[in-house]
Amino acid sequence: MPNKKHMYQLNLGKDNWLSWRIKNPGIKPDMSFSKRSDSFIFSVSREDFEGRGLGWAYRVWELILNRIIEPILSNKGVIRIKDLTEIDFSNADLTGANLSGENLTKACLSGAILQGVNLDSAILEGATLDRAYLNNAYLSKANFKNASLERVDFRLTVLYGTNFRNARLSGADFTGADIIRADFTEANLERAKLNEVHLSYANFTNANLSYAELIKADLKEANLQNACLVNANLAVTQVLDANLEGANLTGACLKDWIINKNTKFVNVICQYFYLQSGQRERCPNRGEFAPGEFTKLFQKALETVNLIFADGIDWKAFLLSFQELQAEYGEENLSVQAIEKKSGGAFVIRLEVPPEANKADIEFRGKELYQRHISLLEGQLKDKENLLNDYKKIVNDTCQDNTDFKKLIKTLADNRPTININMEAKAESNSMSESYQSKYDQIYSNSQFVDTAQSGSNPTFNQYNYTPEQRQNLVEAAKEIEALLQHLQQSYPTTTTSEKMSVVAKAVDEIERNPTLKARVIGALKAGGTEAFKELVDNPLINILLASIEGWQEAE
Repeated sequence: MPNKKHMYQLNLGKDNWLSWRIKNPGIKPDMSFSKRSDSFIFSVSREDFEGRGLGWAYRVWELILNRIIEPILSNKGVIRIKDLTEIDFSNADLTGANLSGENLTKACLSGAILQGVNLDSAILEGATLDRAYLNNAYLSKANFKNASLERVDFRLTVLYGTNFRNARLSGADFTGADIIRADFTEANLERAKLNEVHLSYANFTNANLSYAELIKADLKEANLQNACLVNANLAVTQVLDANLEGANLTGACLKDWIINKNTKFVNVICQYFYLQSGQRERCPNRGEFAPGEFTKLFQKALETVNLIFADGIDWKAFLLSFQELQAEYGEENLSVQAIEKKSGGAFVIRLEVPPEANKADIEFRGKELYQRHISLLEGQLKDKENLLNDYKKIVNDTCQDNTDFKKLIKTLADNRPTININMEAKAESNSMSESYQSKYDQIYSNSQFVDTAQSGSNPTFNQYNYTPEQRQNLVEAAKEIEALLQHLQQSYPTTTTSEKMSVVAKAVDEIERNPTLKARVIGALKAGGTEAFKELVDNPLINILLASIEGWQEAE
């Protein structure tokens, strides 16, 4: 209830009110009101009226003084007004006002502060609220038909079932609002902000949403028939079961938007669209889509699930997780359609799935299994690294007393236990721990599903009892290969992966043209194994070279 003494000072008139406020600067006026029966009672609670332009109570007094509104004073000093039609509250501070169910047809509220106001089921047809501040307001089922609401702040408002038919809402900010089942038929929402907004079942028939922002908005079962979405941003927007029949999506950003088989694309108009915000990655790169081509493109997309690996990919972990995913959903229902390498080392793996499949579940499960196998592989690698360190210690200890390779190999063969380490190569991934380094070469990964060249794949450390002749052949072959690689590196660059591959190719040609050397290499590999050969060649290209010639042993 309002303070009766404060109401008394207000009712004495403008001059008295201002004089009383000057004499009592420490008093905070209390003009709290509430709703009663069928009449409107002003509802406001202000800390202070000064420095805010026309305050709520002062505005009420001015309207009464000029006979714009006719007050009804109750025996408790409460001001009641039955009709607010065409009332002028422009720039007024109506914070917390209770206007529920009131008739504010053609009222002027431009620039008004309506934070937290209750306009539930209120009638504001033809009203003007340009640049009004309605943050955290409650506007469910309010009628804003034909109203002007340009650049209004609707952030975090509740607009359930609100009527915005033919309203002017250009530049309005609805960020974080709840607008389920709202009616925006033929409304102008040009450049409006609807990011992360719940717009389920909303009606945007013939609405203008050009240049609007709908990032992460929920448009489930929304009606967008014939809506203009030219240059709108629909990144990560849910359009499940939505009706886009006849909508214009030319120039829209459709990055990772979410559609399903019930999303209607009949007669959609789209000359081109973008896959990234800021009008980047135009599709098609040049020219325009032929009529109906856009619809076919996204109907095909309905049969795929994209697994996005923004920080690179571990191919071993992916293979294990994909096999497990196939076991769960049926091998016949899941296949890799394409692998696409993006900028910054990111990868997109496109899985082909049945149209009726639950794509969200498959995507979630696929990433979950991948992360689980990443953790398992990291643990296994740690164990293998510890074992490898033990092996290196044996080598270092032995080398202190044995500078000759023959003596070193004999000592390892005669006096040390067999050590067998099966180290799977890992694909480079920035998301893994620093100790989990990749040896996969990811060149040639593109929009096709291709095998990825591997370096250092499946290395094993095995002990053998060599004959003197075998040990001699192993050492000599290793020295010749090391010399050959060093010679080629001096003649050709080896900075990039492709340059390294080129040098290795030349080395293979040299060996092929030298039957004696080729035979010695094959004999050395058979006798000592790949890992023993690697240990004797001090050159980083040996991994790629051995991977390139591993088929020679089988051919022999």
